[in-house]
Amino acid sequence: NGKVERSHREDQKRFYSSRRFYSLDDFSKQLAVHNRRSNNFPMRPLAWLSPNDFAVQFV
Repeated sequence: NGKVERSHREDQKRFYSSRRFYSLDDFSKQLAVHNRRSNNFPMRPLAWLSPNDFAVQFV
């Protein structure tokens, strides 16, 4: 549960609080870009793999 709460806090800080949305379509497009960036960004807890690369190991 703590990991989910941290994820929500980071999304709030890095995405929702720092952007403006002018329509639902605009929000959807900005969210897609944000998700693509964050899911392809290397992270230290994942041995410097991106979340997408890390998940591929288990598929």
